[in-house]
Amino acid sequence: MDDKTDIKRPLTGLGVAERTPQEPEKKDTHPTVIDYDADDYDYRNFWKGRDYEQWAERRVLTRLFNRVEQTPWLVDFGCGFGRNVVHYCQHAEHAVLIDYSLRNLENAASRLAKGIESGHIFLMRADLYRLPFVDDAFDTGLIVRVLHHLSQVDEALVEMGRTVGSQWILDVPVKHHIFARVRGLFRGETRRLSNWEPKSLGTAGGPFVNFHLAAVRHTLGEHGWDSNLVASVNNFRRWDKVLPSPATTALRPLVYGLETVAQSMGRGWWGPSQFLWATRRESVPPQPAAGVAPIALANTPWALLATKMFCPECHSTLQWTADAASCTSCTQHYSRAGAIWNFVPD
Repeated sequence: MDDKTDIKRPLTGLGVAERTPQEPEKKDTHPTVIDYDADDYDYRNFWKGRDYEQWAERRVLTRLFNRVEQTPWLVDFGCGFGRNVVHYCQHAEHAVLIDYSLRNLENAASRLAKGIESGHIFLMRADLYRLPFVDDAFDTGLIVRVLHHLSQVDEALVEMGRTVGSQWILDVPVKHHIFARVRGLFRGETRRLSNWEPKSLGTAGGPFVNFHLAAVRHTLGEHGWDSNLVASVNNFRRWDKVLPSPATTALRPLVYGLETVAQSMGRGWWGPSQFLWATRRESVPPQPAAGVAPIALANTPWALLATKMFCPECHSTLQWTADAASCTSCTQHYSRAGAIWNFVPD
């Protein structure tokens, strides 16, 4: 049975009128956004030799997207090079892939050329703390292998959740999984693993953070989301890196079988990745397009998505040309290069 949050309804309502975007609060500093383009890094290399981790995540995502059935608009936050498209491509009429890394998006463009050309897939460079989409722009959301790079996770969760109207799948990297707790007994970190404070393992310029699952679910609950704990994933991460190759081959069926069991039995405490299924506490009725499709984008797949967009810096209307968009209120200018629109504010 799913483990469900028991969080009181927030004081503010979630009606459409009450959730109209407001001008964002200006801050002196912006949270650090990790840049995978630094040092010419290719994220595809990270996944070489990680067959077990890929299999473990594939098993969960396949099951969860079978619950989604069909969805008009899906957003993949921190999509990388489009690794997870295979799990949702048959369930979404339109999928918007967002990443901060241009190189990741360029690799995705090569990999997903057919879907992009047909208007099924859209690629966009954007900042997860400042998204260029109106409230409830998407029906379904997905975020996998991303939260650990968000130093201000509450702020990012609110911003991403603002754009999702119905449901989303979240992969939460937790600090209190079973193996961390065993290590913590010897390092005197028991209290640190039990409290709600994030545990930072990275640097100021390269955030890498693990969280307490209850803290993330509390943030979601405060902003109108009910979250079900659906799977513990990668419960034996790196097992195949510590054994010689012959042993790995021999033990693979056993470990994969144990992973299958642990994904259910280990929810909330075992594995380092805990998957949540979050649904809006109060459903959002279908909304008409936020604006009229720009004439400059007529007869292009982007025309419909443009009606769901605004300036990520000030939330004002955009003025479009075929390969650029300019804010009608502030000085921000955004451009397109091939299949990729760049909506990261200067």
